Amino acid sequence: MRERTLSRPNSNYMMKHRINLVQAVLLFVFFLEGVLLVYLQAILPRKALSGDLPKGLRKEIIIAKRGTIYARDMTPLAMTVIRYYVCADPTIVEGRENVALILSSILNEPYEDILKKLLPSDGDKPLRFKWIKRDIDAQVAEHLLNVIRGRKLKGIFIGKETKRTYPCGRLASQLVGFINVDGSAKEGVESKWDAVLCGKDGVKLIEANAVGEPIPGGEVELVEPRDGKSLVLTIHPIIQRDVEELLRKAVELYQIKAAAAAVMDVRTGELLAAGSVPDFDPNRYNEAEQEDFRNRVTMFTYEPGSAFKVIVAAIGVDSGAFDETSTAYCGGKWMVGSSTIRCWIGSGHGNQTLVDAVKNSCNVAMAKFAMRIPRGKFWSYLLKFGFGKPTGCGAPEASGWIDPPEVWSNIRRANLSYGYGIMVTPLQLLSAVAAIANGGLLLKPTFVKAIIDPKCGWQSLADGAEGEYVIAPTTAAKVRRMMELVVLKGTGKRAYVDGYTCAGKTGTTRKMIPNRGYGSEVICTFVGFLPAEAPRVAAIIVLDEPKRSKWASETTAPLFSELMSKVALHLNIPPSNAPILSWLQR
Repeated sequence: MRERTLSRPNSNYMMKHRINLVQAVLLFVFFLEGVLLVYLQAILPRKALSGDLPKGLRKEIIIAKRGTIYARDMTPLAMTVIRYYVCADPTIVEGRENVALILSSILNEPYEDILKKLLPSDGDKPLRFKWIKRDIDAQVAEHLLNVIRGRKLKGIFIGKETKRTYPCGRLASQLVGFINVDGSAKEGVESKWDAVLCGKDGVKLIEANAVGEPIPGGEVELVEPRDGKSLVLTIHPIIQRDVEELLRKAVELYQIKAAAAAVMDVRTGELLAAGSVPDFDPNRYNEAEQEDFRNRVTMFTYEPGSAFKVIVAAIGVDSGAFDETSTAYCGGKWMVGSSTIRCWIGSGHGNQTLVDAVKNSCNVAMAKFAMRIPRGKFWSYLLKFGFGKPTGCGAPEASGWIDPPEVWSNIRRANLSYGYGIMVTPLQLLSAVAAIANGGLLLKPTFVKAIIDPKCGWQSLADGAEGEYVIAPTTAAKVRRMMELVVLKGTGKRAYVDGYTCAGKTGTTRKMIPNRGYGSEVICTFVGFLPAEAPRVAAIIVLDEPKRSKWASETTAPLFSELMSKVALHLNIPPSNAPILSWLQR
């Protein structure tokens, strides 16, 4: 009895000791698992990404899927698709002639070309990898895989890769840009928004044997890829197509070197269309010239000519330098120092109010008006209108150029009145005129409406657009009236759109030849909006070096009429009220 009593404490002690031991072992195991987890999820992925890997492991990049680029109606303009490729290790291929015959039949490629790719060496150097064919669809890849397995073809492999494709071809190609064969983003939105679209690649580590061959089932995925975000552009596909067709028509009509056109919703700043010619097909970008990639709406800089007169009129009226009833005399030419300003009518326009000067596009009168604007105010207004700096439109763009007022000579200041001595992009000029249409409120023009995040969904970028009043609403109303008269009774008569009140301005600019002055070639511009009494949409058309006609009143003005009649129809803009139209026609 005594011995049994004494043995119980021993038994309890042993039991507790065993439990503690088991707990300690379990804690140690959990600790090791935690260390391993940290190693696998934090340390090893970094080593994998940096290329510093333990022996026996091989890194494989898992390419993230690039985001889609959509038009405003969700038509895909650029998208990533899964494609397949066939490659070979010629050193282990058996029966090359037979394999080449099989691959030729399935891949629809010349037998001799495939047989040459299956040769095991290039000179004295053995090759372990050769491309057989890329860009294969899933059905062909699946059929070939079954043949490889069924006939036990050694050294022939099928892989999966992503490919960027452009379903609408040339449509908005310069705005969208492209991805080249190396996977690099080039031009357009593809380049500008590459960090958003591209996502982040993942990493997979594969256990390999001593010669580097993968061990079946020995795959460990450490970092999953993060797919890129998608973009929704502001582009209206039908209006974009109308713009591009119009520009191609202009090439034939006027034998132009190049052209650009854009359409903007003046209430939001959204670009409904932006195109230029020559253009290209991003699915075959390698067939295009470098110049074809450039979106001239945002990248082409030029002296805007008389189209700039409405900006000068707005600055002068808003700053109080003159008003719409102020007058200036045009005798056909005017000496400013040792330089002569000439009007396009040799005999001159006579006494001109500001309204007359804009309507008749009088160079001399506008130059005299411009000289009444103080230099500092002139400069500050130009900056407020957005000239000389990027618009922030969301696409690659040029800044334009203008010298500060400290270096303006008198003739330089006078030349600004009719659009010489300043370099602008078509988008900058369209944006400034849209501010006049929008009651003086300058909105940032934009090509990107929203971002679609795979996790967070739709993120709007264009709603509730904020802007800055660059001129007073009363000033804007006065300049709009001047622009209406340009279309109704002035140089822009052929821009009239049947059933609508239209406003706009022509501009014909002689092109400068470097180190030689101005030559005979010209650039023609028309910029305007409709309806004039309640503007909804603005557009600009620029023709570079037309050969058949060299006046904007005969080229860009009728093109504007043709384009805007279609735009009004697509946007369901109701015709202008008859009383307003009849009042203007008096």
